[in-house]
Amino acid sequence: MTDTGSRIIAALETAWSDIQERHPEVPAVVMITGTARQVGGDRWGHHWPERWTVVEEGQAAHGRAGELFIAGELLALGAPRVLQTLLHEAAHSLAYARGIKDTSRSGNRYHNGKFAELAEEMGLCRPAKPSKAHGFSACEITEATIAEYEITLKELTAAQVAYLTDLHETGGTTGGGDDEEEGEGGKKGGKGKGRAGKRFAVECQCTPARRLQVSPKTLEDGPVICGRCGEQFAAVEPTEEQED
Repeated sequence: MTDTGSRIIAALETAWSDIQERHPEVPAVVMITGTARQVGGDRWGHHWPERWTVVEEGQAAHGRAGELFIAGELLALGAPRVLQTLLHEAAHSLAYARGIKDTSRSGNRYHNGKFAELAEEMGLCRPAKPSKAHGFSACEITEATIAEYEITLKELTAAQVAYLTDLHETGGTTGGGDDEEEGEGGKKGGKGKGRAGKRFAVECQCTPARRLQVSPKTLEDGPVICGRCGEQFAAVEPTEEQED
């Protein structure tokens, strides 16, 4: 099947166009896919504003377009879950278009109340309460939104002719991410000293969040994925006032 990749991308592009039709402020993107390890091993999707230079045929001027990455592992979870991630990233793109700061903290992982409002505008439902590590990131698609995008979901289902299974074969963790953390001593991937017996708390995005105590070596070996919410366990940050 020489058109497998193009069929997947075409269906994702069509779904994005369907979202734009309902929400005209959502900007155009260049759609790409691949392994989740390309964006740290723990993200199903990622929106990067103005990542690409776009050359319109017959025009001298160049424009800019965002990049929308959808992980191949996500395709294994079914069309509604794919659409949920597309709507999640559409909320981020809408925040950028409106000049709204919707994330904060290290790596912009904390999704604040403004993100939750945009996610609801896109047809998602915010969690009952934000997690300490990721805020309102775990917004879920509603039954009403599933019904509204019925044709879109059928097209996404028909295009699921291939997917990656790295995050699902072991039933727990991935084979390891590409992102390296700074070890003690300031070196990438450094082992450091005095780590024996050291453990720290990590949480997933379930509501309420599930918490584990792990060693630095555990996370160095690869992201730890929750079997319930499908998201990575992340280090619990010190408690601080949450943003609106």
